[in-house]
Amino acid sequence: MPACFGQPTVATIIKQLDKSPPSDKLDLTNNASVQMKPAESMATLVEALRENNSVKTLVLRQCGLNDAAASEIGGLLEKNQVIEELDLEHNNISSSGAIAIANGLIKNHGIRQLNMLHQHGGCFGEVTLERFMEMLGKNITLTKIMWRLESRKSFALTKAISRNVEIWRRVGLGRGDYVDMLPDDLRADPPSVLTEKCAPRLLVATPRVTENDQDIDSGKNTGEKAVAAPEVSDKEKEQSSGETATGDVAKADACTPAAQTPTEDQVAGDAAPAESAPTAERPTEEPHPSSDAAPATAEETPAQTGEKLEVKEGGEEPPKDPVESPQQ
Repeated sequence: MPACFGQPTVATIIKQLDKSPPSDKLDLTNNASVQMKPAESMATLVEALRENNSVKTLVLRQCGLNDAAASEIGGLLEKNQVIEELDLEHNNISSSGAIAIANGLIKNHGIRQLNMLHQHGGCFGEVTLERFMEMLGKNITLTKIMWRLESRKSFALTKAISRNVEIWRRVGLGRGDYVDMLPDDLRADPPSVLTEKCAPRLLVATPRVTENDQDIDSGKNTGEKAVAAPEVSDKEKEQSSGETATGDVAKADACTPAAQTPTEDQVAGDAAPAESAPTAERPTEEPHPSSDAAPATAEETPAQTGEKLEVKEGGEEPPKDPVESPQQ
């Protein structure tokens, strides 16, 4: 696109900025004065914008900017923290000029969007990418960059840009948990451009309290010191439990016979089998001489057959039921 002669020079534009009401956009697209002396024009413009607090969008399209002019722009970015959008499309900036701009962005926290499309020198390569990656290790405000880059590592640049986008998304929502996404050297002291908009919230891990700690600290609220209970042996537990269970019965044990005193196993719940009382000896039944019945064996005792012997008053033994005694 041919230059439009009759346009105001850079010096005239700077004077207008001082006199007229402040504007948030400065557009010098296809300015003939800049095209004739791009480096000198940028040096003059940088001096005027260094302390400017009103311009937030700077458009320098089709101004014939070379690497020397890009170096001046890099110096501007080190000082000016107000400009948020920088448009450098359709110029003559090569890799060295892009690196100079990256050097300025390391100390910048104002630029959000950078446009370097359609440069006359062609695409940017690996050297430019590496320098921009170093820059994004400290810059957390650049959220959009437009250029033509030929590199197999471009995904790493996209990842760093996505990180900045997420940081500012959280800041916009008032979330202070953006600290964990900052570069390592910025987490201890986040930049003021973030803290002024949203106070950071550091994630502090709470100490884990065990049951023993709770038992020891249980006396803090009352002002008393918790003391651990002494250990009691199993034997002492059995003695104490026996005394508690019996109560006043222990006094009556002295008066009761020794045979009726409950043993230790009985108190625990396992009753010992009762001893059978001795039975009186009964005379052995002798068969009658004239009886045909076979003598009873020793195994067939009245206790086993379940029969009972009754003794009459005369002392005679009753005959056995199964066998009838013969008549004499």
